[in-house]
Amino acid sequence: MNILLLTGLYDTKPASGGSYLMWAYVQELKRQGHSVYLFYYTSADSDPRKAAEEPNTWYLPDLKDRQHAQKPVHHKVVAKVKVLLASKKPTIDAQERYFMRDFAWLGAALGAALKDVQIDVAQVDFPWMMNVVDYLPKGIPKVFVSHEAKFVLQAREGKTHLAERSKHFEASLGAKFDAVLTLTDVEEAEWKRLGMGNKVYTSCMGLELPVRVGQLSQRADKLVFLGSGKHHPNLDGIRYFLLEIWPIVQSKHPQLTLLITGKYEEAFLAEFEHVSGVNWLGFVPDLSSLMNGAISVVPIRLGSGIRVKILESMALGAPVVSTTMAAEGIGAINNRHLILADGAQAFAQAVSKLYTNTELYNQIVSASHQYVYDYFELKLSTQKRVALLQAIIDAAKP
Repeated sequence: MNILLLTGLYDTKPASGGSYLMWAYVQELKRQGHSVYLFYYTSADSDPRKAAEEPNTWYLPDLKDRQHAQKPVHHKVVAKVKVLLASKKPTIDAQERYFMRDFAWLGAALGAALKDVQIDVAQVDFPWMMNVVDYLPKGIPKVFVSHEAKFVLQAREGKTHLAERSKHFEASLGAKFDAVLTLTDVEEAEWKRLGMGNKVYTSCMGLELPVRVGQLSQRADKLVFLGSGKHHPNLDGIRYFLLEIWPIVQSKHPQLTLLITGKYEEAFLAEFEHVSGVNWLGFVPDLSSLMNGAISVVPIRLGSGIRVKILESMALGAPVVSTTMAAEGIGAINNRHLILADGAQAFAQAVSKLYTNTELYNQIVSASHQYVYDYFELKLSTQKRVALLQAIIDAAKP
């Protein structure tokens, strides 16, 4: 299968979250013998020079941050992007800029890159890429992968007016695709409420899981939060945990340490200088030793899509305490594969229960470890995605 893939988030090395999912997915497609023609916006952790070395891979300058647009896909693209940015009318609000970027300049790049190539399907990932649909090659099925619907995220943040506007944009743009794929059944239902009907499918992405180990970790005196300050739900979640949950946990178990991965702005870190027992680790290249014996806390209250941090924790043998919302789409059973808790007191009690009950700790480690390998292994999930893409291709044939 020849797949044209345009994504707003991708790294040229294994990272975390959405960029990691995209990287792993592309690599597995290639391993399974499919040809991927990849156009992507660089992220702050990506190296455009490495991308240029990959076959059939082109990177694009990010309209939000042009510092990474040093070597564009065609020689006039940076100038065109600057013109587009300069020509934006002040009356156009942020919501419109988010969904209605002008991708007309991309047409020439696609034409040159896909010359003499017969594309079977075009896949577009992430909401801020939706408007590219009008500039894709004609006559091929077009699939949008939502990852995290903007209108769902905004509704959960209490931004009702913005959520209603996002519904308009996402529904009108989504209707131009042959199919919309979501990562969870919860988000699939929300898209169907927009009138998308039988064009919406759940198709979760998998992880490149570590080699199974015979002996799982033994409990240690540490909690771990996996995340990055680039993502607003992470900021909200860690602030909520530090201010409302962590004091309760510390009062019961002062020997515990909280380890937080990912990069955060100095101003955010300054908010918690007075909080004891917390280590901000920054980027951690190898999570296996960090997660050994830990309890993974996921106090996320905002967002949609699927939480890779939960799946990563399960794969690395660390039991998870999560809010109900954060665990959406994973299908894990409460008190078997993880512990679900909503509210500061309940969350702190769940952490304490898991920390003090060695038998429960070991049971959840074993069950969750098996669960993630059974349902989120990369090869199997990619095969399921390809089968769905093939069904969409077949349905689009005259």
